[in-house]
Amino acid sequence: MVGSPGYMSPEQATGRPVGPASDIFSLGAVLAYAVGGTDPFGQGNVQALLYRVVHEPPSLERLSGSLRTIVERCLAKEPALRPTPLHLRDALTDGQDAVSMIHKSWLPQPLLVDIGHRAAELLDLEGGATATNPGPALRPPHFARPPIPPDLAGAETRSWPTSPPHPHPLSTPAVTGGGQQATRPVRGRWRLIGVALAVVAALTAAPLLITQMLTDSHGSTASRGTSTPTAATFDAKVQQAATKAMSGRKGSVVALDPATGRILAVAGKSSATTTPSPSPLPAGLNRQALEGATRTTYPPGAVFELVTVAAALESDLYGSVDQATGTPNPWIIPSTTVKMQDHNNNCENASLRLAMRYRCNSVFGKAAVDLGAEALRKQAELFGFNAPLLTTPLLATSARFPTGTTGAQTALCGVGQFDVTASPLQLAVIAAAIANNGTLLRPYVLTQGNDAARKGKRVMSAATAAGLKALMTDSVQAGSASSAAISGVHVGASTGTFQSLGEDTGSGDNGIIKDGNPGTWLVSYAADDRPRVAVAVLLDDDDRDGAGTIAKTIMQAALH
Repeated sequence: MVGSPGYMSPEQATGRPVGPASDIFSLGAVLAYAVGGTDPFGQGNVQALLYRVVHEPPSLERLSGSLRTIVERCLAKEPALRPTPLHLRDALTDGQDAVSMIHKSWLPQPLLVDIGHRAAELLDLEGGATATNPGPALRPPHFARPPIPPDLAGAETRSWPTSPPHPHPLSTPAVTGGGQQATRPVRGRWRLIGVALAVVAALTAAPLLITQMLTDSHGSTASRGTSTPTAATFDAKVQQAATKAMSGRKGSVVALDPATGRILAVAGKSSATTTPSPSPLPAGLNRQALEGATRTTYPPGAVFELVTVAAALESDLYGSVDQATGTPNPWIIPSTTVKMQDHNNNCENASLRLAMRYRCNSVFGKAAVDLGAEALRKQAELFGFNAPLLTTPLLATSARFPTGTTGAQTALCGVGQFDVTASPLQLAVIAAAIANNGTLLRPYVLTQGNDAARKGKRVMSAATAAGLKALMTDSVQAGSASSAAISGVHVGASTGTFQSLGEDTGSGDNGIIKDGNPGTWLVSYAADDRPRVAVAVLLDDDDRDGAGTIAKTIMQAALH
């Protein structure tokens, strides 16, 4: 056995076959130590450490938020439940290209100059000119002051060195076998230095150029002249109701018209990072609220089960929402010993209707595995996952559904966990497509004179949409979304929990999520003679009744 006892995987510690998942476990242990400063499985003799690795949970008290969630997944005892390298990359970068995440001021220019000096010194030490035979005179490179980016003009003025602040050290002469000092050729050395410095400069300049190109193409920083839209789509009454309903609450809400895709209101507080040097937005359009609705993503939890049901009905896995699913309780997640257990006796062999009413996650986890990862991913992408739903006036964060998942990971995806994430806008779009009989209209927030010509795409059959509406209506009448009910109005809704970024311990819908205070999702729609409004509510605390009341207030405003 080779490895550090507190950092090797349980399967390695017990002599079982190991694979890439074992490396993910070790990486998680290293991340835990790097961030928290303590060994995740403590210290002690080899036997004690191996016992803790195999049988006890890691100590992650110094980690919090989404990073703790990632580390916990890496340190899962079951190899099948750990993220793959691709999933881990996406989780750490939020699905973005790593280069585009580097801010303009990632490396200060004086630091770049110092890196250049040190690179030159290292090349000297490796075998440049010697004291006895320095070779031809070489002039050190000129470190000119770089131009100041336009958006930093007027900022604090710094003094930039025009030459290295200290001479390059002379290397120790090499000694040959006969005791004579040997000299090494220095030809091409400055060429190597130039290449090294060019690489450093390119790494710094690339994010600036890429950021500029992206922001120009999406309208985040560049002026659009006469093509810039000047009017937001908000409905004054609905916006006022949303703002008032979210007053004093942390979270986000978005409302849209299912028949057109028009965003009627956004409200709430965002944790998303504002784009540097943003372009002006139309009057009445609050950037923080819009970012909260379009750029903040969390695991969708049980609300994603609407997507799982759509895939199951579209693929004829079940003939109707009332067909028994044959799901045992508890249900064992494939390739693991982990039980997905529901605490309601009605969940065993429950139909999709009863599973939605009683929050039977085992039914949806099993359905996801029976469908297969590819079928579930395709249905998610029809709803808009893995692509931005909104590009103007800012680029929305794409909802994410992972690829290449194992059976165990697919089970977790089916209940909106593992690496599935979504914004309030994405979940409102799902509710809108259901309300609109299976046709999805891309959401928009700026009017440009051609809104009436917008066309939708069919993401599921009308029969599947009818089945989903039946489930959501039942959830309002007899399930967890009763607080969203409006007398005399057809209202459908679905609720779920997600892991917030708190530090306290909470639990998700089926107890699998352990870290953070549980937050709340609620999606809903309201219809009279036609679907009038779809709403998604995100709260950072466990308050389903409160979320339903907020959705009800907004829907009432849209109906009157």
